[in-house]
Amino acid sequence: MKTLETFLIWAVCYHAGNGIRLILIDLGIGIRWQRQLFVAVIMLSLILSTFFVYPIWHD
Repeated sequence: MKTLETFLIWAVCYHAGNGIRLILIDLGIGIRWQRQLFVAVIMLSLILSTFFVYPIWHD
């Protein structure tokens, strides 16, 4: 069960970050930096999910 919760938390963090990335691209701000924004979203979602998952795995 902890594994599924971990993947769910990561998916929510990624989905939120990717939504912000898509808004920036639609506004024309992030068109030049699509690849860098994608990498940043992946890295930030991993970092954020680590903070949220830590209490689940360390009861």
